[in-house]
Amino acid sequence: MGFTFQDNKFILHTNTWTQKWNALLDNHNVAIAIGFIHLEDYVQVQGYVTKIKTSESKFVQLEQVYFLEHPDAINYKHGDQEGIIIITPTRIRFANVTGHSVKFSDFDL
Repeated sequence: MGFTFQDNKFILHTNTWTQKWNALLDNHNVAIAIGFIHLEDYVQVQGYVTKIKTSESKFVQLEQVYFLEHPDAINYKHGDQEGIIIITPTRIRFANVTGHSVKFSDFDL
């Protein structure tokens, strides 16, 4: 699953039948880790989620933003079983694992 970043929020495109979508029905808090192995860096994000279904007016605009950055992902569209997950970060941690020690930088938002 890919993501894009716009207006200080992470935008993820997914299917509404997935475990991740269903897990967020009752709990809108989320934590994700994004790794960049070739850079030896990763980002941890904590925040809250807003889910957008295909029937909502914002869906088309957000989907276009996502597919501009991930044009190959359009091959995996599933019609009305799609959704957009927007993560509004409340805390971000950057970590660099170069060498023998890990360096952290924490930001509460």
